[in-house]
Amino acid sequence: MPSLLSEEFVKNRVIEWLGREGYRVISVKGLTEHGLDIRAKRIKTNYYYAIEAKGDPQINPEKMRYPFLVSALGEIVQRVTKAKYCKYAIALPNSYEDLIRRRVP
Repeated sequence: MPSLLSEEFVKNRVIEWLGREGYRVISVKGLTEHGLDIRAKRIKTNYYYAIEAKGDPQINPEKMRYPFLVSALGEIVQRVTKAKYCKYAIALPNSYEDLIRRRVP
């Protein structure tokens, strides 16, 4: 079985990617804080990213990935606004790939 990736690991990889893509991280939420996990602004523009990150569940990962995915989708849907300069994303480990292919249209 491949190693399980924590939410903190996923967030750190996303933050690295954002930096390479020219974004400055505005805020990062902790595991116990409500709201989207990462907010970033593209340097010298008004473009923003709002990102919800999920890691692998530490207990019973095969059964618990689906509730984690539903939670991430709910978090994003609650935060969507009509702001035309904001992109929304969910960051997940590769271990969610089969689940997403089966469950997300």
